Amino acid sequence: MEGEPDIRMKRLLAQENRGSDFCRTANNQISIIHVEDLTKCILELCFNDFIGTMNIASEIPLSHFSFYKLLADMIHIDDGFIIPEYDDYPQNTVLDVSKCMSVLKTRVRDFI
Repeated sequence: MEGEPDIRMKRLLAQENRGSDFCRTANNQISIIHVEDLTKCILELCFNDFIGTMNIASEIPLSHFSFYKLLADMIHIDDGFIIPEYDDYPQNTVLDVSKCMSVLKTRVRDFI
């Protein structure tokens, strides 16, 4: 529901209320997207003759750590309790969005 916190926001707020550190991985990169941008891209594809597979996401990847720092800023809470942790075997799960960028007129916003 619009204006309601999602599960990540609820988890972040609950952790802040506990007063303990919230460790998030800082060296794994992920692709993210605003849900509004995804919706706009899907609607554009409905009226497009594109056939195939396309990744839709922001061009700039984030770590879980940086994502939660941005989320804290979005909901106006102090992010000092969000602590970076480092995976011994970091993974890069960033999507190739070049096809999306070349086919769609809709631009996916970057979070940073």
